[in-house]
Amino acid sequence: MNTGSAAQQAQAVLEELKQFTGVCHASYQLNPPQISGTTAPIIRTTFPPEWIARYLLRDYLLIDPVVQLGFASASPFFWHEMPVDAKQEAFMNDAAFHGVGEDGFVIPVFAEGRRGILSVTTKLGKADWIACVDEQQYRLRVAANRVHQLLCRDHATEASPRLLAKRERECLAWVANGLDAQAIAHQLALSSHTVRGYLRAAREKLGCKTLSQAVARAIRMKQIDP
Repeated sequence: MNTGSAAQQAQAVLEELKQFTGVCHASYQLNPPQISGTTAPIIRTTFPPEWIARYLLRDYLLIDPVVQLGFASASPFFWHEMPVDAKQEAFMNDAAFHGVGEDGFVIPVFAEGRRGILSVTTKLGKADWIACVDEQQYRLRVAANRVHQLLCRDHATEASPRLLAKRERECLAWVANGLDAQAIAHQLALSSHTVRGYLRAAREKLGCKTLSQAVARAIRMKQIDP
């Protein structure tokens, strides 16, 4: 039985994809409706918070070949099939260095008047990854459509995020720089229990299930500047 909000259910699907053979991370990007006034996709991901912060602060969205090809394509594709220029190749190398994955597989979705892309990543070699995807592609397509449906539903009724308190911003900014609760506690001379409380409050105020989502939203709202 599904519980939680539509966004929480979508995140749970992405977390489950990490249990698939060969899958390292899963990410879904949904194009916002035209009435929203923004061109930035709505993102749900299992990527580490420090990579999300790096991606946003370096404006990687502008050169990310997965996003560019994914939103333009009607058919699934492997990352190793993408034509990339020098800047995009450097971006892909940076992503791999930060634990995103060496290769990936992208499933574009168009439904409910919106476009989205599911991207699952791997550390496997090319031949092994192709074999894994071939074996699991139907289940990946089902997951992609499920996440798309949930995020379309969630964004239609999404409440406005609340402003963070000073300590909540500080703790979240340290997460964006790769620190865990214990390390943040040391930096701020607080207990780890108190830090976890601030991080939990920040997630709830921002309407996010994970710290990666909270970091992404806080940066876009200019509430933190790691």
